[in-house]
Amino acid sequence: MIEQFNDLPSNAAGFRATGQVTKDDYEKVVIPAINDLISRTGKINFLLFIDTELPNFSLGAWFNDLKLGLQNFSKWNRIAIVSNYDLVKYFSDAFTAIVPGQSKGFKTADLEYAKLWIAEDGRVLIVQNNFRNEILAGIMAGMRASAAPAFTSRLCQRSPKSLQDSYFKFMESPVTSAITGTNVALEFIGDKLPWTPNRTKAGGVIARVLSGALSAAVISKKQNRPALAGGIIGAVSAIGSTYLFFYLRKRLVKQANLPDPLIGLMEDLVVLYLGTRILKER
Repeated sequence: MIEQFNDLPSNAAGFRATGQVTKDDYEKVVIPAINDLISRTGKINFLLFIDTELPNFSLGAWFNDLKLGLQNFSKWNRIAIVSNYDLVKYFSDAFTAIVPGQSKGFKTADLEYAKLWIAEDGRVLIVQNNFRNEILAGIMAGMRASAAPAFTSRLCQRSPKSLQDSYFKFMESPVTSAITGTNVALEFIGDKLPWTPNRTKAGGVIARVLSGALSAAVISKKQNRPALAGGIIGAVSAIGSTYLFFYLRKRLVKQANLPDPLIGLMEDLVVLYLGTRILKER
């Protein structure tokens, strides 16, 4: 079930999930509260305290959560996800690379701090994510190994010579852009074929880690940030993304009874969207 917190200021809405969570919980509690918040403030400051096991969320609940996010995409201002799952906290932080506003993960012990943060309380220090695109590149690499280098190379071509004195100058080459672009198209096709190897096998994971690390390091270097730090962030993001989207895809195929190629196509669209976010970097 989902219950709404009643101790938050009027510019925020917070919820606690316990036990089994179904689509009805979203339809009867979350969605009406969010719609009311939008009508009053024009933006969404949202907190979700996951005080239950993740498998207790039904497929319908996850679908309504996704639908809620997409329908109000431009209005998300602050998102706080409170959970003792390290992976949930990590991806809540990484989600900042995708949404217009800010997203942060908090441990259960920091619930009160999270409430202050989404309420835009001045006592809470706001830390901007300086490695936004590095995280995004890693997420892309976990989904499609060739996509991150392709979009990163395209980004480098928009401001040539910024990497001329580095080991990454090959990323500015039109040849690199053409090769990586072709690889993306081939991977999009190959991903739908039944004999394509599992991405979580050693070779697939290694390729995604290297892709995420290289792309993120290039982005960091281009923006005068430490390339090593960017590479590490990209590699870690790629590992998490590899497993997250692999198991999410399997679950959707099994529980929603949808064909795997269709889910793969939806994943392709997400990759393309993330790529356009990288290309907005100047």
